[in-house]
Formats: sequence, structure tokens, C-alpha cells
Amino acid sequence: MAGSIAIPESPRWLIDVGRNAEGLRVIADLHGGGDPAHPVVQMEYEEIMDKVTEERESGGDRTYAGMWRRYKRRVLLAMSSLAFAQLNGINVISYYAPRVFEEAGWIGRDAILMTGINSVIYLLSTIPTWVLVDRWGRRAILMSGAVVMAMALVATGLWMRVDVAQTPSAVVICVIIFNAAFGYSWGPIPWLYPPEIMPLSVRAKGVSISTATNWAFNYLVGQVTPYLQEHIQWRLYPLHAFFCVSSFILVYFLFPETKGVPLEEMDEIFGEVLEGKDVLLRDKTGSGKSFGLVLALLNKPRLVSKDERRQNKRHITSLVIVPHRELAFQLLHWIERMVNVGEHPPPLSSIAQVLVRDGRMHLGSGLQTLRKESPHVLIGTPQAIMDIYEANPDVLQLDTLSSVVVDEVDYLIETLARKDPSKSFKLAIEKAKRKLLAHPGTTRQLLDVIYARRKEVNARRQDEPGLEIARRRSGLPSSRPMPPSPQLVVSSATLRTHLRNYLYDESGWLDKDNVVKISGTGTKPAGDVQAKDGTGKEDGNAPVEHSVLLVSEQRVRNIPGAAAGSSPGPSLGEEAVNRETGGCKSVNEADDIDPEYSTTPSPYSACMMETVAAAFALDVPSIALLVLPSSAPVQRAVWELRELGVEAHGLDLESGLKGRAYLASASETRLAHPVLLVSTLATTRGLDLPALSHVFIYGLPEKVNGKAVDGYVHIAGRVGRFGRPGKVVSVVESESDESASGDKMARILRAAGVGPVQFAAFA
Repeated sequence: MAGSIAIPESPRWLIDVGRNAEGLRVIADLHGGGDPAHPVVQMEYEEIMDKVTEERESGGDRTYAGMWRRYKRRVLLAMSSLAFAQLNGINVISYYAPRVFEEAGWIGRDAILMTGINSVIYLLSTIPTWVLVDRWGRRAILMSGAVVMAMALVATGLWMRVDVAQTPSAVVICVIIFNAAFGYSWGPIPWLYPPEIMPLSVRAKGVSISTATNWAFNYLVGQVTPYLQEHIQWRLYPLHAFFCVSSFILVYFLFPETKGVPLEEMDEIFGEVLEGKDVLLRDKTGSGKSFGLVLALLNKPRLVSKDERRQNKRHITSLVIVPHRELAFQLLHWIERMVNVGEHPPPLSSIAQVLVRDGRMHLGSGLQTLRKESPHVLIGTPQAIMDIYEANPDVLQLDTLSSVVVDEVDYLIETLARKDPSKSFKLAIEKAKRKLLAHPGTTRQLLDVIYARRKEVNARRQDEPGLEIARRRSGLPSSRPMPPSPQLVVSSATLRTHLRNYLYDESGWLDKDNVVKISGTGTKPAGDVQAKDGTGKEDGNAPVEHSVLLVSEQRVRNIPGAAAGSSPGPSLGEEAVNRETGGCKSVNEADDIDPEYSTTPSPYSACMMETVAAAFALDVPSIALLVLPSSAPVQRAVWELRELGVEAHGLDLESGLKGRAYLASASETRLAHPVLLVSTLATTRGLDLPALSHVFIYGLPEKVNGKAVDGYVHIAGRVGRFGRPGKVVSVVESESDESASGDKMARILRAAGVGPVQFAAFA
């Protein structure tokens, strides 16, 4: 009780009741060594503030009845976690340990001694969980603990039944194993779980109900145990083993993993995706959209039917459509890491599979694997999925899907930006419309197939009277009911209005009576982390610096108006830059010449490539990314950079050195030979490489749905993950001081809400 006086209030509660300064101070003490200006502190504070503001504006019901109506699943999970903490048998041992040991043959002081030894081991067993809880995750700890506890309790009962000379020692060993397993699993974790899964608005009420459940079952177990010990004797222990097995099943099928997921993102995990609603999701890059979606899909119940031999047949639950193979393998890697946390993980192919155009492997081994075993989640690029559909449509099980997710939707579904048709580009707009009609894109074609029946119903509802809409949305029978179909979830950091309007009003894919639009925290994309004054600390985000280098044959210079960088490095004059890179000579003049490229002209500017190489050599400590135009040859760029002494590799998440090794690494260790990964915008979107410190952009960023700023935002979002600093360096060709390219980059930065800073080496 004395120690509780020094415990600070929860920062979320403090901010929720308007004591923002105190909340910020607690966050600073926890995450920033007492510094309120620390980037991680500011990011956490803004995230909590945004969530509190959102809940206040929504005017949600904070009563117990409102909590039960809105969050019944979460409340039941929270209650069940602490109910099973009691039913799993711990208080049979804790409350009646001397009697248990006496039944096993230990008499008097010996029984008390065994009780003391058991209690010490119980206390020590809680220590490993401090380290394991965020390594293994909550589910793995709870399930492994339940298995060991069940085995120990069954063994305890059996030894008591046979009642031989070895029984006293055997029971002590079994009870100690049981207590140790409980102390590391069902002892601490059920107290952690309820506040993690309950939303802030009703967190206190949800935790209070779960705690009341704990003490209700504690009372029940305490009251019935003496009676059961007397009447069913040794059978009491297998009875509690049954509850341990039941808790294992409950966790396996119903408990979502919360490891590494911020409390403010739990609503997205448990919310509309799990409830089956269609979702339009927009949040800034690096906010965890894709990870949250994967987590939600893994927790969806799996459809199981009977085949012709009356055996269980599992179906594909979710189809995830991604723009490129690298993102597909990133999602698969995440799932693999989550699946492998247990001692006996299931085969990965039963949980997730990937279909990408890799030669014709998707139509060979990929199709074979899919026929042999249906995964819970199928991930693929539109072209590969369409190839499979045309070859064997039944294998995709489109009729029984529960969810379809389109990630990076603005890249996969092209729409026309809203512009005034009376202006001079009217002809260009008409031409773009004709192009879209002639070539709608593979993703549109796939969704048209999956949601064909929805499109028919939505077409009939176009001129529907308002009264009919109101009747249907109030739950009354409709003359035009929506047929059963999978929920549709679309996600992007730049979900522009014209795309949202197309999805909602024109596509026919959405169930408009059952759709939600979710916008994440903040109104700016993740590239907006550089203040206009160059301080790099706007809105409490990670300090990402945005620089623009204008390159000509004579010199390399920063864009006019760039502020001084926050951490200036060694400055190079023009002569020094030329010494560093060998001057603007042809990159094919190096000694080690690849025959394939030595006889062909380079599509790249020699000076721009050498500028990238020099900036990389001077400023990158470990890992950086170079993003090329979509049509640019990646392997040619890799070869030219290697000729300049750069450890360059084409991005490939199937290969460790070429990207896979950096998916889970956020190390800030300086490498003896830093690595530059090379890709295009088409193969970069959505990737999460936490170790990246720099992104270099070759040339002007490409437009995404008519907006160059959107292309820039998606590239810039590759750095600044998890509150880490980073730099985005655009290398643009400029033949004069009055550079049109420089003016365009300045406009793009302004549209992104950021200001340029000087890249110190070229200041």
C-alpha cells in the first residue's frame, strides 16, 4: 500500500480527464528519460491525444450497458482470461497446499516445509515472463502454460490414486511444475490482457468487470474445493486439468495476439474488420495499417465444411491483394514470425500462402500447393491471382471467402483526379477516361468478379426512395436485399477523395448499409515529419529531414531556401565532391566491367548516380534505399553503383542480404560496409524496413492517381518508423540555377506540408 503512493496515474487516464501536462510528464518519465521533447514521447502523446479526442467527439456511451452493447466480445474475453486463471487450479494449491501434501503423504511440519518451497518456486517462476512476454507474445505463453499445467495436474491425481511409496515425492514434483507453469503464464498474463484489449473510453469499467470475475471465481473455487477434496478426492486434479485444456482451446481460437500493438490500435484490430463490415481505411505511412489488418485476418474464424468422405475441409478465409511481390513476402514474413512463436507451430502453408508472378511458378508449384492445402489467408498480386482464376477458378474459393483486402488501393485502382473540365486540360481528361474504360486494370476486374452480385443489387438501388433506404437500415425487410458476399477492406495512406467517391458511389463493390470510413491520427501523411522551419519535430513525429539536391555537370547544390540540417556532417566543396566520386566521368570507365552493360549506353545520368554514391558513402551508417522511376532498369542501376564502390543490391525480400534480413531489424549499429537497396516506386509501397535511415529518390517522384505528392509521401514513409530519425534525399537533374525541376520539388514539399533542409555534405 505504501508503494502505491509513489505509482503515477495512467497517462491515458490523465489525458482523458483533461490533465494533459501530467500525462505528458508520465510518458516522458516512462519513455524519454524525463524529456518531454523526446520524439518517442511526443509521438506517444499525440497518439493518445488523438484517440481521446476522437472518442470525445464520437459521444460514445461510457456506461456498463453501452460497453456491453459495443464491446461484448472484448468484455467476454477479458472476463474469461481471469476466470480461467482461477479455474485452472491454482487456488487448490495456494489455499490448501498443506492439505494436498498431507494427502500425498507429507505429515505436519514436512507438509508446511513443502508448501514454503513450493511458494518460493512459484515466486521465482514469474521472473522469466518479464522478458518473454514481448518476445513470445501473450498467446504462446498462455497456451504453453496451459499444456504443462494440465499434464502436471493429471499426473498429480494419478499418483494420489495409486498411492505408492513414491507418491509423496512425485506429488511434490508435479505440484512444483504446476505452480511454476502457472507463475510464468496464467498468473501474470490475464492481469495484463484486459486493459490491453479494452478501449480507453471504457477501459476502467472493462477491467473492473474482469477483476470482479476473478474474485467471484476465486470465491467459488475456495468454497467448493474442501467439499470436492472430500468427495471426489484424487479426481479433483484431472477436473482442473480439464479446465486447463479448455483454456488452451479458448486462447488458440479466440484470443488475438496483442504483442507489439499500441493500445490505440486495438479498436482497429477488434472493430469493424472482425465484425465483417466493409472498411475504407486511410492512415499515415508507418502507422501499422497492414500489420493491424493481418492480425485481424488471422483472428477471423475459419470456415470448415465436410467433403464427400465426411472429413473436415478447411477453406480460404481471406484474400489479400497487394501491388507487388515484395509486399506479399513481407506480409508472409510477419505471419511466419507470429505462427512460429509456439513449440509446435502448424505448417505455414496451412496459415498463409503467396501467389506472385515469379516466372510461371504461381501456375506450377503455387497452384499445386493451393490445391493440396487451403490457407487461412491467401496473399497475391492481382496479375497472379487473375492467372490462377483463369486457369482454375474453383481453387480460389471465391464463393466462401470471408474477407477481401486491397492494400495500397490507390496504386492498384486508378481513378481520375477531380479537375475543372472547362480548363485547358479537358482533352487530356477525356483521353484518360477513354484509357480507363479500355484498360480498367486487373484489380478492378477481380473485384468485379468477386462482387458481381453486389454490383447488380447496387445498380437496382440507384434510384431508390429515401424511405426504402431508411427502412432497410433500420433492420426492416427490404425488397432489394444484399446477397451474401465477403467484406471488402481497402487501405492506403493517400486515399484521395476522388478514389473514395469512386469506391463508394460508382464501383458497386461496397455494401453501403454496412460500411465504415476510418481515418487514422493526424491529417498529414507520414512524410510530414519535417517542420517548415527545418527543425524536424513538427507534431511530435520522428525527426525526418527532407533534402533536395540539384545536380548538373558543373556542381551539386541544395535546393534554394533549404534550412540548416539538424545534424550537419562534413561539408564538401565542388572540388572535394569530384575527388570523392572521381568527377563526373562515365561509370563504365571502371576496371571491372560487366560485358552485358559495358557496350550499351546508360539510361542514367552519370553525375546523378555519382551524387547518390557520394551521399551514401558520407552519410549512411547501415541501410539505405534508392527508389528509381517505375520503368527504370534496377539491375543496371545496381551494376553502376557497384562500379562506384557501393554495396548495392536489387530489393528482394526472399533473399536475406537483399532485404529479408532487415524486415525485423531496427538496429542502429554502423556497418563496415553499408548496404544500398535499389527498387522502384512500384516495388516499394507498403514496405516496412525499420533499419532504413535514408531514402534516396532518383529524379522527380512519380504521380499516383494524378498526384506527385502522393508518390513522394509513399516513398518518404519508408523512414521514420518507430520514432527513429531518417532522411529523404531527392536527387534531381538541373542544368541551370532557374531550374524547373527544383521548382517542382519545392511545390511537392509544400503540398506534403514539409520544408527542405540542407544535405550537409553539399552545403
